[in-house]
Formats: sequence, structure tokens, C-alpha cells
Amino acid sequence: MLFARTSDGTMLPYSEITFAHKNIAFTEAPDLGFLAELGYAPVVDGDQPVLVMGAQIAPRNTIATLVGEEWQRSWTVTDIPVEKKFVNAERNRRIAAGFVWNGKTYQSDPESLANIAGAATSAIAALVAGVAPTEVYWTGTGAPFTWLADDNTLTQMTPQDIISFGNAAMTHKAAIVYAGRSLKDMSPIPADFADDKYWP
Repeated sequence: MLFARTSDGTMLPYSEITFAHKNIAFTEAPDLGFLAELGYAPVVDGDQPVLVMGAQIAPRNTIATLVGEEWQRSWTVTDIPVEKKFVNAERNRRIAAGFVWNGKTYQSDPESLANIAGAATSAIAALVAGVAPTEVYWTGTGAPFTWLADDNTLTQMTPQDIISFGNAAMTHKAAIVYAGRSLKDMSPIPADFADDKYWP
């Protein structure tokens, strides 16, 4: 537990107060009334401020402030420059958050995007081999080709569908990459870089 020296707000643990007054016999546990007579009051934590993601830090102050009848340990909000790595992290989060194709949302984490690209390549090869663009049984497995959406429903896809699907995934990623590039080209990068207004 911390105590504020009421003359200037300096915060001290109980052990330092007892050390500073060696000539006084203190109780093992703090006696708040006695400490008040010596000029010390207990400190409570003030509310932590809401911070902009990745753009601010808030160390605790070392000096308590009297708020009403309470001595509070508040926070100092210090702006720090937004680094490009913060934008990269937000870019990657948004890329992996999924994309919409034909009214349904599909996964777009790196593994999913690689799988989509592979399926689109297979669809192109099937078309070259003479498979009809509208054929859902185009993989040679005897079952229709399907893809799992975020709502756990399976969508049947023809070769032309999977190519369109792949293009949508590619467009989703590219738009976010370009938005991230534009942010990183700003000087300084805005503190609210994670706001939707900067992203597609």
C-alpha cells in the first residue's frame, strides 16, 4: 500500500515512512489515523485512460494528486510515434479477418488464401482440359467441389466460380495491402491508424 505525503503528494510505501521516522514506534500494520497526524494519507488508483491502440503509453505518476478528499495515483498519457510495424499488424489482422463472396464470408488467413489460390489454379487447369465452366463435379472425385463458409455451410463451386472466388480473395488482400502502404507513407502515421476510415 502506498501513502502520499500530503505536503507535496510524493508517494511512499509504509516501510519508507517508518524508516524516515526511526524515532517513532510504528504498529506493524498502518494506523491511518496516526499516519494522518504525521502528514500521510493512503493512495488509491485513478481510472486508467483509454488509449489509442499502439500509439500511446500511460505510466503511473510518481506524485499523487488530491481529488476531492482522496489522494489518487493517476496516469500520464504520453504520445509515441506510430511505427510501421503497428500498421503491418493491423494490415495482417484485417487480411485474415475474412472476405465476402456472393453474400457469404470466407476465411482469409494465410493458409486459407494459399488454399484458395491452389484451388483456382486447379480450376484453370480443369477448364484447359475441357471441363465445362459450370460443372460442379470437376475434380474427378465423384463429388461436387465445395468450400466451407464462416457460417459452416458448404458452397458448391464450378471452375468459373472458384476462379471468381480466388479473384475476390486476391482483391480483398490487395486492397488492404495498398491501404496499409498508404498509411506507412504518411508522415507522421496517424495515431488512429486502426480506424476503419483508412481501410477498405
